[in-house]
Amino acid sequence: MPVGQDDLPFWLGFARFSRFGPKSMERILNSFPSMESAWRAPADRLVMIGLRTPTVEKFILEREGINLDQEMELLQTHGLRIVTRRDADYPKPFTHLHDAPAYFFLRGSLPNPKLPTLAVVGSRTATSYAHAAMRILVEPVAENGVVIVSGLARGIDTLAHECALRMGAPTIAVIGSGLDRASMYPAQNRDLAERIVKSGGAVISEYPVGKEAHPEHFPIRNRLIAALGKATLVVEGAIKSGSLITAKETLDVGRDVLAVPGPITSPLSEGPNALIRAGAVPATKPEDIYHSLGVTPLEEKTTAVAENPTEEAILASLSQVAIHVDDLIRQTKLPAMTVLSTLTILEMRGAARSLLGKMYTRG
Repeated sequence: MPVGQDDLPFWLGFARFSRFGPKSMERILNSFPSMESAWRAPADRLVMIGLRTPTVEKFILEREGINLDQEMELLQTHGLRIVTRRDADYPKPFTHLHDAPAYFFLRGSLPNPKLPTLAVVGSRTATSYAHAAMRILVEPVAENGVVIVSGLARGIDTLAHECALRMGAPTIAVIGSGLDRASMYPAQNRDLAERIVKSGGAVISEYPVGKEAHPEHFPIRNRLIAALGKATLVVEGAIKSGSLITAKETLDVGRDVLAVPGPITSPLSEGPNALIRAGAVPATKPEDIYHSLGVTPLEEKTTAVAENPTEEAILASLSQVAIHVDDLIRQTKLPAMTVLSTLTILEMRGAARSLLGKMYTRG
């Protein structure tokens, strides 16, 4: 059940005062019977429970300027909920974090907590190899009803959410900004966030309406991605990247880390390859992920069959690695219009798939 309406404005007030982090909020939760009593507490009472005097003094000065009615209006205007430690649907995995959030904002619906979950992270500049890996590994897993958790960033995060949406699986995006459209980062994925919500998924954040993204927000939100996933899959990433931070957070909460081994010629393979050397599970097939999640997969779909020589030639040139339509025309030595029209037919049958930039893969 959602937090009581009487206390709701005061939760929003504390959310607007960002200097009280998870540990401070835990002290407040354990020391006051309600958030209203905590909000109205005098400075000496707040210091008495272990809060730092300079932070308390700042809070006393700022709380008078926080309009609780306005905060309630913002919540309703943007169709958000605040989920708190005192709510029944607060995610149990968060409770295992040493710095569990006292609250977070939610758009959409949290999936059934009994469903298996996979966190997927990686580089913001996904290569064609990463596209292929996502098709081979993440799409079948999503098709088997696994909830895909990622961070809505460019690159691998975007591919992860798109895989889930294509397979009709729920997906959760954890972001480092406010959930209102104007603040949501990156701007290019605002429509993707809308699609996630409309599909029955969720977009969540620890930051209130109007809070813009800052670099320090992303390592903080990574712990939530790691906590929500029963395992974490690292697809691509440099040695010093957010992906490896998420992998460490995953290990900290006692979950499996899987990594896609990559070509040694690519700098973006250095992170996953290093994780594998350190003991991460190499992910080369969906079964590797199913094993970590304890999931029994559905029977695989029958491979698409060509219905004529033209389709046979095109399918022979398609694989899980994306190929540009011009290269496809050169390889098959078929007229451009024939290739394009046949690709359309193959797409309709699910035997081929078009990607951005006139790239194509097997369906």
